[in-house]
Amino acid sequence: MNAMNSGIFLLLGSNQGHPPDKLAEAAERIEKDGGRIVARSFVYRTAAWGLEAQPDFYNQVLQIESPWGPDELMRKLLTIEREMGRVRVEKWGPRIIDIDILFYGQQVISSASLTVPHPG
Repeated sequence: MNAMNSGIFLLLGSNQGHPPDKLAEAAERIEKDGGRIVARSFVYRTAAWGLEAQPDFYNQVLQIESPWGPDELMRKLLTIEREMGRVRVEKWGPRIIDIDILFYGQQVISSASLTVPHPG
């Protein structure tokens, strides 16, 4: 493992099942497999956008420290999404859980698999 990387901000979102529980479960899994949570926002509710005919989203921002580089961290987050039942059917569609890397320190990344800072 590498030294801990800090200044990593993740956005969690859910609008299926019981969203507050899904956010809490995702945070537990992130702490187990992705990195130590050092701060978290309140859970907030937002209207869906992009595809508006769906339930509101519940969202939370986590600040973490992680030993993983951005690509490996993203792989771990995608695994958490899959293990929680995320199925990608349509862009901006309803989801059990969505985990995005908003910022990874001061890094700017633009690859086929990851864009940081997050464009949305």
